[in-house]
Amino acid sequence: PPKVDSSVVRITPKVPPPSINFIEWDGMLRTVFNRKHKTIGSIFKQKDSLETMRKNYNTAVSLRGGAPLETGDDTKAKLMEALEASGFAEKRSAQLNTDDFLQLLAAFNRAGFHFA
Repeated sequence: PPKVDSSVVRITPKVPPPSINFIEWDGMLRTVFNRKHKTIGSIFKQKDSLETMRKNYNTAVSLRGGAPLETGDDTKAKLMEALEASGFAEKRSAQLNTDDFLQLLAAFNRAGFHFA
């Protein structure tokens, strides 16, 4: 028989579950883990991420009657401001834990960015 080391992993859900929108949670995690070894800041500087975030921001702000972001540069500046203020700009997805991701999602939401 093959020599195999095995382990049992027990996964227990958080009680009570965090009060978050799990669709947003999933969207953010998919975005940051697409390139998990890049810094969070560099992930959101990429053209496709900027465009997606700009569209999501403008959709959310239009529902509240605010001013939309006109360009990718506006989006980049607002995203980097939120990431630097929260301390996540230079961190990597692979090194963050669940609480860090909850804080990251909250930072994006406070800045008006949402994931779909």
